[in-house]
Amino acid sequence: MIDDAWPYRVPLQEDELLSSFLIRNAHVHGTTPYRFLSYYWPGRQIWNRDTDRTADSVWLDELGLLADVPTGRLEASTLLPFRRVLGSTLRNGDTPLLLSISIFHRTRRRHGLQFCPACLAEGRHWFRRIWRLGFVVVCPEHCIALLDACPACGSPVVPHRSLRLDLTRCHRCDAFLGSQTRANLPAAGALEWQIHLLGALSGSSQDVGPFSTAEVFATVRSLLSILTARSMHAALRDAFHLPPATLPASRLQFEHARATERALMMETLAAWLASWPATFRIGANTASLTQRTFQRLRQPPTLRMELKRLPTGNGRN
Repeated sequence: MIDDAWPYRVPLQEDELLSSFLIRNAHVHGTTPYRFLSYYWPGRQIWNRDTDRTADSVWLDELGLLADVPTGRLEASTLLPFRRVLGSTLRNGDTPLLLSISIFHRTRRRHGLQFCPACLAEGRHWFRRIWRLGFVVVCPEHCIALLDACPACGSPVVPHRSLRLDLTRCHRCDAFLGSQTRANLPAAGALEWQIHLLGALSGSSQDVGPFSTAEVFATVRSLLSILTARSMHAALRDAFHLPPATLPASRLQFEHARATERALMMETLAAWLASWPATFRIGANTASLTQRTFQRLRQPPTLRMELKRLPTGNGRN
């Protein structure tokens, strides 16, 4: 590794993803992220990994010397602080409520990086950490729906592969990612819960409704597991008089779902939790939920108390 600091450096923006910061530093040096980082760390696997999720402290120390940024700030730009709060990994290795990008060699198989087209259109050309959170479906500043694909060709967002050295351009068709904004938003309750959960994640909220911060994310994730089932989701939307909306026929894990699907689920979740425990009981009765439905899911204390009121349910022989 070269000991001298980078000749040109861009500042790390507030809530900017580490990968976005690395890309912008490569571009200011007039080269691609692949060439730039391989010069300083030859052989290190950076772009065929989810670096924002897996960056280690030794590498961050080295990066801090080159970029002239304290290691603590660099770690805060990764997803590691989110992972510590959101809890243990799921059975396939994903972190609950954190979007998966599923990298295979250099290909991203899932749309796990969202963006606000209005933010990009205003000249703020960097990607934010909260755009990797599955329950964040609306830009808090512009109040428009986040996108998770190129508006022109529908490709996943892979900013480090842009051939024009511009992370706001689609790596496949070169379209500007900030060219289209959408007004179709989920109900206000979904945005309200997004704000609540962001507050709990940052530590600025002590409690979220009837749930403590220690149990709210596990509770929300368990309920979202129920909502990924197409029949359950339809029954709950009907129970709360929400407009009919259909999820894909194949059941998706929440962390793998597209932005429009997650917005629907957050809208349904918000109605289900609008007045705890009354609305929860209405939804559970309408969808014929039982204790066995939640058998494999995490059951924090407040949720467990309500689950005990449900019928036991029948097991399979």
